[in-house]
Amino acid sequence: MGNYILKLCYALFFIFLHSASSIHGHFNSTSSTKEVKCKEREREALLRFKQGLQDDYGMLSTWRDDEKNRDCCKWNGIGCSNETGHVHMLDLHGSGTHLLIGAINLSLLIELKNIKYLDLSRNYFLGSYIPELIDSFTKLRYLNISSCEFIGRIPNQLGKLKNLQYLDLKYNEFLEGQIPHELGNLSQLKYLNIEGNNLVGEIPCELGNLAKLEYLNLGGNSLSGAIPYQLGNLAQLQFLDLGDNLLDGTIPFKIGELLMVQSH
Repeated sequence: MGNYILKLCYALFFIFLHSASSIHGHFNSTSSTKEVKCKEREREALLRFKQGLQDDYGMLSTWRDDEKNRDCCKWNGIGCSNETGHVHMLDLHGSGTHLLIGAINLSLLIELKNIKYLDLSRNYFLGSYIPELIDSFTKLRYLNISSCEFIGRIPNQLGKLKNLQYLDLKYNEFLEGQIPHELGNLSQLKYLNIEGNNLVGEIPCELGNLAKLEYLNLGGNSLSGAIPYQLGNLAQLQFLDLGDNLLDGTIPFKIGELLMVQSH
């Protein structure tokens, strides 16, 4: 089929942006009648994580090991539970002019057992891997590590994050190997973007199990083989992009039927 493109993009796409903003706003809430400080073990883990980073733009300027800045809940990019003091949000996303540099070790954050929102996107972490211990973040709902220059394979253990709703791995051009079929176990997933990597092999038919999925982008890889007909089971799908791959064969009838229904 060559470089055919399947793309369905409606105004409903902005729902995803609104949802992400809503999640971020919820986790970033700091209003409380009682001040609860962060947990010492979590503070120490964050400081160890910082040690491997080059911060030329002061994104982590408040992450300091002194008495005045001891409460990590008040650090830039950190959100904590008002009731327990546990870190539940870590948002260190970069931009075109401000970013973090260095080979990071996500395993250093294993103490953040209550984290629900993790955004490290648009930084320069060349030489860093997505660790197999990623399944330690069992409460994670939102994971965005796009445009970070991660290398290696997507670990199968991502498929154990049962609460995950949003997964963005796009534009890590050194991510290689196949798409783990275990991603089909993410029953709560609504958004999956793996565009612009160096992935090969066939599209796992298990992705057709993602009953709540609304957005799927696998474009810009080197995926091959036929499009699995199981993708036609994605009844909630609003956006589909499989373009710029090496796929062959015809579009399965179930997928064409699904897209035709949704286009009205």
